[in-house]
Amino acid sequence: TMCAEASPASSVRAGTNGLLVPSDDDGALAVALQELRADPVMAHRLAECGRATVLAEFSAEARAQELVAFYHELIHG
Repeated sequence: TMCAEASPASSVRAGTNGLLVPSDDDGALAVALQELRADPVMAHRLAECGRATVLAEFSAEARAQELVAFYHELIHG
């Protein structure tokens, strides 16, 4: 993949795995969508990195590892 390893620090990193716009700004959303439409290479890169982030942070395996680490911390302090 063309992106850095996904990190659980933040799910969406603007320009890396998605675009961020204020939730109440329709104009900003329109601009972001126009950017994606105008630059299919960027759109593809964001999609690939977004997928990598989801797999790294929200897959069943990732959640299971977090749960194991949580219980390990509870048991062993």
